[in-house]
Amino acid sequence: MRAKFWPLLLLLTPLVLSCKDPAPPLPRQPWIDQPPDQQPTILLTNQIRLGAMEFDAKANAFLVDTGSDTLAATCKHLFLVFENPDIQAIDFADLLKSWTFHPRPAPDSSVRAARLLNADPNEEINKRYIINRDWLLFSLVAPSPHLFPLKPRFGKLAKNKKVYLLGRGEDGLQQLIEGAIDETYDYTFTVNFGERDVGPFSGSPVIDTDGYLVGIHTGVLGNYSWVNSTRYLQEVLENSAVVE
Repeated sequence: MRAKFWPLLLLLTPLVLSCKDPAPPLPRQPWIDQPPDQQPTILLTNQIRLGAMEFDAKANAFLVDTGSDTLAATCKHLFLVFENPDIQAIDFADLLKSWTFHPRPAPDSSVRAARLLNADPNEEINKRYIINRDWLLFSLVAPSPHLFPLKPRFGKLAKNKKVYLLGRGEDGLQQLIEGAIDETYDYTFTVNFGERDVGPFSGSPVIDTDGYLVGIHTGVLGNYSWVNSTRYLQEVLENSAVVE
């Protein structure tokens, strides 16, 4: 799913720079130092059955290790794709038949959503709102030993900090794409990924150099990527019964 949100800049209200504390130091995740062909399977996509419609390989997704459970995450702006008159808010109105997450090369290795944790019948489907809280978070029927969940890191990220976008190479295989943070805001930050076209990686995780999840890729703004930080993720987890 190629998401470009440059026109949305005209819709956004002014953003205030985040005053949250910097991200604390955490032990380095071993997988980040493994060769690409030995790294665990992280990058997934969505297969959705909604009413009479079916959406396959829409956007990207990944799993999140909360410390007490494994959740699935993808981009909230998928609701813009549904274009269903019966769905006017971030809520499925009993129309969702199934939502599964799987690697593109291996659809048999999948996990199935149980419940949308941040469903909200009062949250209208609005581009300006979604771009600042672009997370859909699902509990799972059961995790999979074949799919690797990312541990999140919370806190403010520094300008010029190196990060990686998890995308796919020309061979279709999972690949880390290096970038540097340009600006940080309350719920978002922008990243320069150089000359690489990262538009197709909407919903992909953004990872720091220690292997922790720090954001979700939302779209492309000119020469920069718009990334939603883990701040909203943290708020959903704090208000969810999933985390004790």
